[in-house]
Amino acid sequence: MAASGESDVVKIEFPFTPYPTQIKFMVKAYQLLQEGGFGVFQSPTGTGKTLMIVCTALQWLRDNEMSVLKQQLVREPSTAAEANAAQPAKSAPLPLWLTQSKATREQEELQAWVNERLERLQQRKTRAAIIKTQSKQTMFPVGLPGPAAKKQKVTQEPAAAAAAGGGGSASASVSARPAAIDLEFLLNSICSTSGEEEHLRAETSRFTKPQILICSRTHEQLKQYKEEILRTSHAAKVVVVPLASRQQLCINQEVRSAAHSASHLTDLCRTKVDEGKCQYKKSSSRTADLALSEVLDIEDLKRWGSKESVCSCPYFGTREAAPDADVLLLPYNCILSRDTREALGIRIKGSVIVFDEAHNLIEAINSSHSCTITQSQLAGCRQDLEAYLVQYEKWLKGNNSANLKIFIKMCDHLHTLIQTETDNHTEGRSHTIARFLQDAQLEHFPLNDLRDWIRDPLFLRKLRGFSECRRRKLARQAGGPNAQYASSSLHTLVEFLSGLLAGTSDERILVWPGGSGSGVEGRLEIMNLNAEERFHDIVKDARAVLLAGGTMEPRREFAPLSSSLPAEKIVHFSGTHVVPPSQVFVSTVTNGPDGHPWKFDYASRSQDATLRNLTAFIASLCAAVPAGLVVFVPSFDFLAHLDTYIKSHPAVSSEIAKHKRVFVEQRAGARGGAGGGKAGSDGDELPLFRDFRQYVLGTDGRARRGALLFSVVGGKLSEGMNFKDDLARGVCVVGCPYPRKDLKIRQKMNFLDTAASRARREGEGDAQQRITGREYYQCLCMKAVNQCVGRAIRSRSDYGAILLIDSRYGVGATQQQLPEWIQKSLTLTIGQDTTQATMATALPSPLEAFFRRMQSTSRSN
Repeated sequence: MAASGESDVVKIEFPFTPYPTQIKFMVKAYQLLQEGGFGVFQSPTGTGKTLMIVCTALQWLRDNEMSVLKQQLVREPSTAAEANAAQPAKSAPLPLWLTQSKATREQEELQAWVNERLERLQQRKTRAAIIKTQSKQTMFPVGLPGPAAKKQKVTQEPAAAAAAGGGGSASASVSARPAAIDLEFLLNSICSTSGEEEHLRAETSRFTKPQILICSRTHEQLKQYKEEILRTSHAAKVVVVPLASRQQLCINQEVRSAAHSASHLTDLCRTKVDEGKCQYKKSSSRTADLALSEVLDIEDLKRWGSKESVCSCPYFGTREAAPDADVLLLPYNCILSRDTREALGIRIKGSVIVFDEAHNLIEAINSSHSCTITQSQLAGCRQDLEAYLVQYEKWLKGNNSANLKIFIKMCDHLHTLIQTETDNHTEGRSHTIARFLQDAQLEHFPLNDLRDWIRDPLFLRKLRGFSECRRRKLARQAGGPNAQYASSSLHTLVEFLSGLLAGTSDERILVWPGGSGSGVEGRLEIMNLNAEERFHDIVKDARAVLLAGGTMEPRREFAPLSSSLPAEKIVHFSGTHVVPPSQVFVSTVTNGPDGHPWKFDYASRSQDATLRNLTAFIASLCAAVPAGLVVFVPSFDFLAHLDTYIKSHPAVSSEIAKHKRVFVEQRAGARGGAGGGKAGSDGDELPLFRDFRQYVLGTDGRARRGALLFSVVGGKLSEGMNFKDDLARGVCVVGCPYPRKDLKIRQKMNFLDTAASRARREGEGDAQQRITGREYYQCLCMKAVNQCVGRAIRSRSDYGAILLIDSRYGVGATQQQLPEWIQKSLTLTIGQDTTQATMATALPSPLEAFFRRMQSTSRSN
C-alpha cells in the first residue's frame, strides 16, 4: 500500500486494498510513531482496527529499527559531540581522525550487536526445531526414559531438524542417542546460555532493542493480534512474545492445585524454584526457544510446555525471551504497575506502546494502583500472626517478636475502624491518608519499618506457609479431610500497607461499613484518583503512546494523561466507518406514544405508565425490525420490572410473540442468565448468547427466525460481543445509564473539579481540556452507551438501525459525545413535533422502508 500523508508518502504493506479511512488511520499512526508523542485514535468496530495497528507498527519497526539504534549511540555520554561539549571553552576540538575513528568503532559495535542477536535467534530456531522433532518421537518426560527408551533413536539430525525452523546445525555425533534422555544434550550443543545470563547480557548491553508493546484488557483480545500478525507479510520475520502473570502461565499442576489465590500461587512457585524442585523452571529455556521461533499465544506456549517431552515453564520462558522480541503482547495489568513491569523485565524506555480497547484505560490505571482488604481478612491475619507468635515466640529474635505484636495491634485498629462505621450505619467515609492514620490511631506506628520488615521474601513465605498449614488443619478438624478453607490474606495486608505508605495527597482511603444481613462485608479501600500521575512514567519514557478503541468519545477524558507533553506531540484521530451512512439508520426518540417526554430516570422508569408506553413501543419495533433486535436497559432492577410487566400483560406479550421470541439477560450467576460463562470474541461461551444466536440464525436445524434480546448496559452482553448481521439488525438503548452517585463517584468528581480549577487558576496549557466532575459523570454514561451501539455494525456488508430512547438524547451536547459515524447517520428525531395520533407510524414506517431497501440491495448484490 502506498498512502499519501500530509507531506510525505508512507508505504505500509497491507494484506488487501485498504479503504480510505484505513489509509488515513495508518498514515496518522505512522507519523505518531515516527515523531513520537501521544495519540488517541478512534476507529469504529468492523473497520479493521487491529490489522491497521499491526501493519503500521511492524512497518515502522522495519523502516526505523537501525536508525533508532544509531540514536542510542548519539545519546551515549561518551560520544564525540558530548565529549567536545564537556571540554572547557578554550580547549581545542578533538582531531578529525579521532572523531572518525570513534564513529567507525561505534558503527562496528552496533553491527556486531545486530549480528549477535540474529545469530542468537537462529540458534533459538534451531533449538525449537529440535524440540518439535523430539516431541513427536517420545511420550516420556525429559530425563525419564520409558520402557522403549533404549530402542528409541533420533531419526533426524539436528541440522535436518533445524531446516524446518530456518537453518542452523549441530553435531551429528549425537543423532543416534535416545530421544527422551538426550534432548537437553542436543539443545546445549546448539547454545547453553541460561536465562540469567540472557538477562545480564540485556541489562549490560549498550543497545536496547526497539520494541512494540501491544496491551489490551484480555488475552482473548491479544490472541486477535497474534492472528492478524500472521496475516501480514511480516509474519515470517517478526519476533512476537506474549507475557502474562504466573496465574495465567503456570503449568505445574502440583502448584496450581495447592494454590488458593494468585498471591498464594506466587509463593508456592517461588518456594519450588528457590528449592530447585520445579522441573518446569529448570528447562524454561525451551519455551523461550519456541516463543522466539514462531508467533504463538499463551495457550500455545502452555500446550507446548505441558508436553511430557518438553516439560518447560511458559512464565519463565517468556520472561527470558522478552528482551529479544520485536513485539510484546501483554494485558494491562502487566504494564500499568511499575512493580509488575520490573518483575517481568518489561522495558518501556524508547518503546512504542499501544493500548487497545482503551476506552476504560483511566479506570484500569486507577484500579491497578488501588487495594482492598476486608474485615474478615483483617481478622484472619490477626489470628494467623497471633498463632505464629504463640508457637514460635521462644525462638524469635526480639525484633521479630516486637514487630509481630505491632502488626497484631495494627490489625485490631483497622478492624475497629470498620466496625465503628458499621455500628453508626453510615454509607461509608472517605479519608485522606493523614486523616485515616489519625482516625485509625496509627500515626505513631513505625509503619515504614514494619513494611520493610514484613516484605522480606523469606520471612513472609514462612508466615504464609504457617498460616496455610494452620488453616488447612482447622478446616479438616471441622469438616473432614477434603474440607475447603480460606487462603491466608497476609499478602493482601502487606499490599494494603505498601499502598498506604506509597500513596499521595490524591489517594483516598474509603471505609465501607458491613451490611447487617445483606452479605456485604465491611472493608477498607485505597482509591487512586490521579491516573495522570501514575501514567506519567509511561508517557515520559516511551517513544510513543497510542490509545486505540472503537469508541473513544469523549476524548477530552484522556487529556490529563498527556498533560506533560507539548501540544504538537498530541495527536487525535477519529475515523469514519467503512460502512456508508446509507446502511445505518439512527434515530433519537424523545417522546413516548402518549406524547409526553421520555425520561427513564430512577424515579420514573418503573412507573406503570412508563412501562406501558415502552412495551407498546418495543412491540411496534418487533414488527418493523427483522431478525434480531437487542434492547439495552439501564439496570437489572429495571429489566426485572420490564420483564414482569410483559409477562403479566398477555396483550403485550402476544403482540411481541407474533414476531419474536424473547431472551432476557439475568444477573451474573442467576439461573438461566448470562453469568457463569466466559465471554469470547464472539461470545459463544455465554449460554444465553449461544441460544439467541442459534434461534436467530437457525443453527439448531431450523429456519432463521426473529428474536428479541433484553440486556443491561454494562452487562456481559454490552461489551466485546459480536452481534453481526442478522443477530442485531436493530440496537435500542433505553434511557441514559448514569451510575448511582456513590461515595467513590463523588470522590472522583470532587477530585476532577479541584484539578480543573487549579489548572485554570495556574494557567496550565491543558486547562481547557480538563474535564469537570459533571463532565466525567456524563462520560461514564456515554461511554457505556457507545459500547452498546457499537454492537450493531460489525463489517462493511452489515446494516442496521440504532435507536436512542430518552428525551436527553435530543440534546446537542449529548449527541456530540456519540461517535462521529453515528452523528453523521442521525437523520430522524421523534419528539415534541410528533403527535400521539401519528406516533404509531412515525418510527415504524421509515424503519420498514429502510429494511426493505437494504434487503433489496443485499439480494441484488
